[in-house]
Amino acid sequence: MPAIDPTHKLSLWGAAHAAARDAERAAAREGGQACDELRHRAHVLRERADRLHREVYLELGPRHEPGAPRDAS
Repeated sequence: MPAIDPTHKLSLWGAAHAAARDAERAAAREGGQACDELRHRAHVLRERADRLHREVYLELGPRHEPGAPRDAS
């Protein structure tokens, strides 16, 4: 499977993050069994968003300040 471009991964992360946020809000509004299901869905979506976020930043490497010399390694 080919690697996904970091820009595309950022887009996927944004979508996963928004979906998790929406599910968290829905869970906060609901009660009972529906709330448990929504909370579980929000948790799964949040894990996916966090994983994508980590992958993107691992691929991009450490952040450098503009104008700062970069390590030649």
